[in-house]
Order: sequence, then structure tokens, then C-alpha cells
Amino acid sequence: EKQVNGCNTIVLGHETHRELAAPFAMLQENIIYIRKEPFRYYLWDQITDIRPSGKGSLQYALQRYQLLGNNGTVDRAALIEQLDSLVDNEMELFIYHEIGELKDSTLDRETLHNIVVAFSESPIELLARAIKDILADTHPEGMMGYIIKERRESSLGFYVTFLDGLRKVLFPEIQNAFCDFMKNSDWGIVEQATEDCRNRNKVRAEKLVGICQRLDSTPIPDVRRRIEQELLAPLGLLKS
Repeated sequence: EKQVNGCNTIVLGHETHRELAAPFAMLQENIIYIRKEPFRYYLWDQITDIRPSGKGSLQYALQRYQLLGNNGTVDRAALIEQLDSLVDNEMELFIYHEIGELKDSTLDRETLHNIVVAFSESPIELLARAIKDILADTHPEGMMGYIIKERRESSLGFYVTFLDGLRKVLFPEIQNAFCDFMKNSDWGIVEQATEDCRNRNKVRAEKLVGICQRLDSTPIPDVRRRIEQELLAPLGLLKS
């Protein structure tokens, strides 16, 4: 149990029971919970079964831990030996994601709850959750802020590797920024990409909040159409 940037944080070790869904980072009642075992399994799976599009960034991250063989593949023996220390080092990232979520109020919890209730398991709910995650990551006290401030090269590689789904759609700048960073190690490029992403997604969040303020007084289909036209369609996420 520890304090991180003034936030109560509890890191769980060995777990005797676990539900089917095992998130390794949670924010509940302003307390951050980090679960080492699920993160350990997640990290192992991601490293040993990485998609081709994430290979360059993953190799970059693993090189910082000297976990690559001469042919550029993962040294599994070294990974097994160092996995626990890698988990201890990189789980700090997810503490700072939760700090960013706690600190950022652009898309407030009440509005997100109303969106989940009104548009459960829809592209609108997925978009709202992705926007909130990206705003948490790009908050000055969030994950990317921590990576940039501490100059954590391995963590930047892991972040780019694991960025997927709608979060990747909402943060396209990071791919080119990371490619440039691997060539010149210029943290200013990464910082600018993060700031640009945050500014753009704050606009999206504010628009979403403004539209959803009418959920109590406007028919849900009308609210859905506005969100689809003003937020989903510009991202190419509206089915024809």
C-alpha cells in the first residue's frame, strides 16, 4: 500500500481466487488497485504472441531489457528469468493511467454512466470509454506524462505496442512520433504528439458531454443520431 501523487494505491500480490474478467488496474472510490498476477499473464501473452504491426515497438521495448536474441526474436529463457522484475518496473504505467483518470474531469463519471445505460454495448459506449482512456493517458499526470517526464524508453515502446482498437484510432499521432523517436530520441516529438492528441480528444469529449446532457429531455434515437453524425462519422466508424 502506498501513495502515488497523493493517490491511495494498493498493489495486490498472490491471488487465491479470481473472476473470469481480471483487470489488472482499477479505480474504485478514489483508490487505485493494481493486480500483479493478471498483469504478469497479460505481459507474457502480449510479448510471446505479438501482432506483426506491433513488432518494431515491442522489439524496441525489449531491447531496453536486453531480452532479444541475435536474430531479433524474444529470448524466452531471459524473459522467464526477468519477467517478475519487468512486471514490477512497468506496472507503474498503469498506476499513472488511473491517476490520469482520477484527475481528468472532461468526461465526468456521471455522464459516462448515463452513456453506458443509454447505449450499452454499442459503438457509442465503446467510443466514450476510449475517449476517457485516452484523456487519462494524455493528462499531464497520466501515463504519457509519466513516460515523458521520466524518459522511460521501454515504457514508451510498450505503450505503442499495446495501443489498439479505438484508442489507436483516437491517438494516430503516436505511431509517426514513435518512428521518429526511434531515429533521434527526441522526447519533444512525443510530447507534442501527446498534447495534440489530448487537445483534439478534449474537444470530442466536450461535444459528447454537451450532446448527452439532453438525454433526460430528448428521445434516445435523436441523441444517438447526433453522436453518430458528429463523432462516429468523422472517425469513419459509422456503418453505411
